[in-house]
Amino acid sequence: LIARAGPLFAESAYVLLRLGDERAALAVLDNGRARLMKIALHLKGENLPQDEQVRLGKIRAGIREAEQNLVATKMPIDRDAVLARLGELRSNLLALIERSDSAGAVKGGTITAAGWLAAGDGAVVIPVISKFGGKMMIVTGNAQQPKMTVVDMQKLTLEQLDEVLLGKAGNPEIGGWIGAYAINYLQDETEISAQFQDWTAAISDIGNPLWDLLGKPLDKELKRLGIQPGARLIWLPYGGLGILPIGLAKDPASGRFLSDTYEIVYAPSITTLTEVQSQTYDAPSLAVVVNPTGDLPGTEKEAEAVMAHFPQDSSVVLKGAQATPDAVISALKGRSHWHFASHGTFSWQDARQSALIMHDKTPLTVGQLSQTAGLGRPRLVVLSACETGLFDVSNSPDEFIGLPGAFMSLGASGVLGTLWPVNDSATALLIAKFYDLHIGQGLQPPTALHRAKIWLRQATNGDIFAFSKYLNAKGYLSTRHLRDIEQEMSPEGLESSHSRSITGWIRNIFSKDVERPYAHPYFWGGFIYTGL
Repeated sequence: LIARAGPLFAESAYVLLRLGDERAALAVLDNGRARLMKIALHLKGENLPQDEQVRLGKIRAGIREAEQNLVATKMPIDRDAVLARLGELRSNLLALIERSDSAGAVKGGTITAAGWLAAGDGAVVIPVISKFGGKMMIVTGNAQQPKMTVVDMQKLTLEQLDEVLLGKAGNPEIGGWIGAYAINYLQDETEISAQFQDWTAAISDIGNPLWDLLGKPLDKELKRLGIQPGARLIWLPYGGLGILPIGLAKDPASGRFLSDTYEIVYAPSITTLTEVQSQTYDAPSLAVVVNPTGDLPGTEKEAEAVMAHFPQDSSVVLKGAQATPDAVISALKGRSHWHFASHGTFSWQDARQSALIMHDKTPLTVGQLSQTAGLGRPRLVVLSACETGLFDVSNSPDEFIGLPGAFMSLGASGVLGTLWPVNDSATALLIAKFYDLHIGQGLQPPTALHRAKIWLRQATNGDIFAFSKYLNAKGYLSTRHLRDIEQEMSPEGLESSHSRSITGWIRNIFSKDVERPYAHPYFWGGFIYTGL
C-alpha cells in the first residue's frame, strides 16, 4: 500500500501548487513523507499519558501474537477469526497514534515548522516531482514569518530523474548512477579493479547532470532570495533523489559544487525534525563498535580519536568478537552518542534487512533495531560504514526506510551516514576531524561534518600529519598510529604500492600530488547528515 500510495502525495501536492494553494501542498507532501517513520515515532508513546502508554504496549503485543497466529493457522474459518482480531487491534492502535499525532502537532501547521527550521538565514527545500512536471518549494524566513517560494523545474520530471538514475530509456541494461553503483556488489577483486575507475568516474561526472536537473535553478533562486554562502539548506529529497549526492551538483562554468556554497542537511520530513528538536541531553556518553569483522584496520585510529572526547566512565567500546548484535543493543541503551566503525549494507529488495555487520558477519538489521524497546533517544548516531545513508526507492518511492530512517524512527536527533562504500583511511581522518569540531569545539553535527569534508578535500599531506600530531598531543591518537599516518602521508608512502590502507584499485584515484591526496569526491562526497 505504501509503495502504491507514495506517488499520490507528490501528485496531489503538484496539483495543489498548480491551483495556487501552496501551504496545503506543503502539508499534503509532508504528511506523506516518511509515513512509517512518523508512525514509528508516535508508537514510542511519548506523547501519551502513562495509562495509555501501558495500553499501547498491550495492543502492540497483541498484534505481534495475532500476526504469529495468522502465519500458523491454516483453516479458513480460524484464519477469519484471527484476521478479525488483528483488524480490531490495529484499529485501536490507529486511534492511539492519531491522538499522539494531535498532541504533538506543531502550532501554526507545517509551514510554521518549516519556517522554524529555516531559522532566518537558511532554507528548507522540498522538490515535488510527478509525471506531469516538477516544482521546488523553498521555505525561508522564520516561525513567525515563514515565506514560501515555488519554482518551476522544467527538467525535474520522473522521466529525467530515471535517466540520471538508470540511464536512457530503451537501454536493456541498467545504466546511469545505479548501473555504475553496481560495482560495489561485486565480489571478485579482478572485476572490481577493472570497473572501479568507471565507478569513480561516475562520482566525478554526476555533478553536471545534477546541476542541470536541479542545481542551477535552485542556486539561482536561493541567490535571488538572499540566502548567503554558508547557510544551511534542509533538503527533503523525493524518491530516487535521496540516493544522489546533491552536494556534488557542479556548476560547469565555475567548477563550484553546491556544497561549496551551502551546508546541506538531509531530512526525511519536516514533521520528523520537529519531533526530535525538543530533546534534551545530560552529559555526553558513548557506545562505540570498532571493526567487528576484523578487516578495517583504519577504524582503530578512528575509534581512538572518538573515545578520547568522552569521559571514560560514560563510554563503552565493543571491539572485534565482543561486537555481537545482542551485546551491541545492550551497549546502546541510554547513551547519547552511538558510533559504528564497521561495515554496513543496504538491501534494495527489503530495506528492513539493511544492516550493520557485526562479528562473524552477523547482521544487526533495521528490523531488529526497530523492534527493540528501551534504546533511548541518542543525540547522534555515526554510521562510519558502507552505504549506510541509502534507502529503498524501488518499493517505497517516498519513504526513507534505510538505516538513517531506522535511527530517526528510534528518536535519534541526527544520523551521519554514507551513500556509498567509503575508504578506510580517509574515513578515519574525516571522522576524527568531525569529532574534534563537534565535541572539541562545540559545533553542531551538520556544521562539523560540512567543515570536516571541506578540510579532508583540501588537506595536504602536511596538513594531515599536522592534524595527526595534534590528536597525538591531545591523547586522541596513539604514537603507533601517528607513525602509520606519517608513513602513509610521506611522498614515498603516497607512491608506494605497499600502502596498507589503500588497495590497488583505490590507488588509481588516490592523488600522488602530496598537496591534496584526498581531493577526489569518492573520499568525502558520500558522507551525508540526516536530521538536526
